[in-house]
Amino acid sequence: MQAHAIPPCLSLIIPLQNGSSQSRKAVTTQIKKVVKKAEEYIENTYPAQAAQLKSALEEQYTLFEKNYHTDAAGLGIYVSASGARQFLFPFPVEEKIHLSDSFCIRELLYLEHYASGYVLLHINGKTAECYMGRLNELQAVSDSVFPLQFKNDYEYAKPAQLTSHGGYEGTKSFEKDKSALQAIRLRDFYREADRRLKGLLNERLLIIAGPEKDCALFREVTEHKQHLIGEVPGNYAHTGLKKLADKCWGVVKRWIDQKEADSVSQLVEKTWPKHMIDGIKNVWRAAQDGKGLKLLVEKDYACAGFIGDKAGKFYLKAPKLAHRTIADAVDDIIKTVLLKNGDVLFADKDTLREHQHIALVTRY
Repeated sequence: MQAHAIPPCLSLIIPLQNGSSQSRKAVTTQIKKVVKKAEEYIENTYPAQAAQLKSALEEQYTLFEKNYHTDAAGLGIYVSASGARQFLFPFPVEEKIHLSDSFCIRELLYLEHYASGYVLLHINGKTAECYMGRLNELQAVSDSVFPLQFKNDYEYAKPAQLTSHGGYEGTKSFEKDKSALQAIRLRDFYREADRRLKGLLNERLLIIAGPEKDCALFREVTEHKQHLIGEVPGNYAHTGLKKLADKCWGVVKRWIDQKEADSVSQLVEKTWPKHMIDGIKNVWRAAQDGKGLKLLVEKDYACAGFIGDKAGKFYLKAPKLAHRTIADAVDDIIKTVLLKNGDVLFADKDTLREHQHIALVTRY
């Protein structure tokens, strides 16, 4: 999308209070207000292209209204002379109207960042159901592999003759044998379900959902512990898929956030200060020079900047000499690092306070 965009490029980010707690009219009215603000901004900034951009923006609003979703936390609409697209965000966003030569990509990176595919195995002692997951969406696997039904066909021969005392002991013994055999068969059932996961997992994450005793039993027999990132306790056999999907998304988001936080912490502790620089002015220069190996930046950190037209020097305050303004210099740094084959890691607010909220691991 970014590579083929013809400027000017409008990035419209709209926070949505969960649609389930708002009426459809309230949500669409909220979006319409932001769209109108964006249209006024377009008219004032790019009057020559205003008609085309506004038309495309209205089409995107109509598309959202037609395909209304109740489970999005944010909406992103991206419009340029070469086309338009929209994305739903399952994570909170802040309102943003950005009009420049390129799109804002931070929210899209978040979306990609969280979009790791995962497999959900729902077990309850009777069935093993499998779902393919991405973000807060689940799709049931329904083929010759899943779902899997548990069959507990215990067979036994009754004693030919028993005394009243012996009959009691015999019944107790039978019940004990029956219970033990059922446990063995359930273990084998979950082992078979685990075996069938092999063709689905590949590099995907694994979540299990079900009563605690069933989850515990599955943990004992699984050969995919390296994929397992969490559990959703409870029996969801008669619960809507949306509730289960939201719980799975919570597990995935927490796992990814923790993994990212650990990576950032390790880089700061092990790399600083030998191969790391901090502060937006230093990071900007190093990124432009192609030195950026890994960019560490707080998720909500944004900062305007100014570039001197002749020397290309970066300023935090508008210089008296001729310059151009960058609405979000952090977003530009992110694009530059990615363009020059670097990586970007996001950190929670104030995690990088000592490094002025942004730091760069350099190649040399």
